[in-house]
Amino acid sequence: MVGLKGWCIINTEDLSNYFNRGCIYVDLGNTEAAFPDFLQASRINPNYDTDILRVLSNAERGDDEEEVRVVSARSEADTLVNVANELFRRGDVRGAIEQLNHSIRLDPTIPTAYFNRGLAYRRLGDNQRAIADYSRAIELKPDYANAYNARGVARSGTGDSKGAISDYTMALRYAPYDPELYYNRALDRSYIDDNQGAIADLDVALRLRPDYVEAYNNRAQAHLDLGNTQSAIEDCDQALRLNPDYIFSYCVRGYAHARRGEKRVAREDLEIAARLFLRQGDQRRYQRTLNDIERLGL
Repeated sequence: MVGLKGWCIINTEDLSNYFNRGCIYVDLGNTEAAFPDFLQASRINPNYDTDILRVLSNAERGDDEEEVRVVSARSEADTLVNVANELFRRGDVRGAIEQLNHSIRLDPTIPTAYFNRGLAYRRLGDNQRAIADYSRAIELKPDYANAYNARGVARSGTGDSKGAISDYTMALRYAPYDPELYYNRALDRSYIDDNQGAIADLDVALRLRPDYVEAYNNRAQAHLDLGNTQSAIEDCDQALRLNPDYIFSYCVRGYAHARRGEKRVAREDLEIAARLFLRQGDQRRYQRTLNDIERLGL
């Protein structure tokens, strides 16, 4: 028999190739030759141990052919997920979706394939397809906190804040110490005018991550919406201590000072915000901030 190493070139950065070649050896009846490749795959990723033991056990019984085919298909599907991740990282979102489609055809039971395809659809602005893929990922892995979170973000993008809040709440069952989940739920609570609920969530987010600039800013906005101008100013002060260029905190603090009749400092904050928007090339927000200065009589 011709040695497989003569025609099967291994990419040492892809552990699935070691596993696949081991499976080929087993399929050809050469279990002894499979051991070095299985050992290498196991060293790189111990998660392959269960599959390796199953293939070898079935080979001893002589019924390995179908098992090898199924496990090899899953391994190839896993590899395609990794390829898709790299394409997505490089900005080739449609290419990533194509690889994930192929992965799912090979093995429709991998939760991360659906989750990653959902992220790709979301990047393209297709929230409905993203929601469908996140839902399938959750069916396959009911404790998939990231999938609940991502589905919440997509639902929020469709205007379904109540559905989004429900998803963030589910995610928190499985990841109760993730500040982003509290932040996201607070955002959608503010969208339905539940500012007290938003503040409660942001309080937790900030206990978990004290340098969370966006959380300070959004809590400031919630305080301002409730008429608590002093609390809003204090949160903006903290956000700007952490990031002196965080534009939105200048805006919120400026509006809070304006509401208190403190026109000079309100104008100073909004003028800083306007300059920062202009520096970023955000002409729309720059003009709107100037209009607000005029509208508020500053």
